[in-house]
Order: sequence, then structure tokens, then C-alpha cells
Amino acid sequence: MRSNCASPRRCIKEAFRAGLIDDEILLDMLEDRNRCSHIYDESTVKENYERIVKIYVPTLESILKGIKIN
Repeated sequence: MRSNCASPRRCIKEAFRAGLIDDEILLDMLEDRNRCSHIYDESTVKENYERIVKIYVPTLESILKGIKIN
């Protein structure tokens, strides 16, 4: 399969369409990253930290496990 991934968002969407990932959490993760890259608000950082620990890390671990199995 040939891909036209010119940006992280496009790559995530193409992987989703191709059935390589099945979760929109990665798009949420990308949005959080973009939002925090220019905001230096402590409460926003704490909220993102909670999502990283509780949602994003387990999601990425699951994707990695799926890649290793296949």
C-alpha cells in the first residue's frame, strides 16, 4: 500500500482508513500535543498529563503489541 503521509494527522487518518488502527484516540492525542506546544498553562499541562497516563500510553502500548504480533 502506497501512502501520501505529508503530516501526522494525515498519516493517522490513512492508517485508520486502512484498518491499521481502530481508534480516534490518536487524533485526540495529536490535538492535545498541538494545543500544548504553544500553551504554558499549568492546569492544561496537568489535564494533558492525566490523559497521557490514563489513555494515550495504554492505547500506544496496545498498538505496539498488535504490531509485534503481526
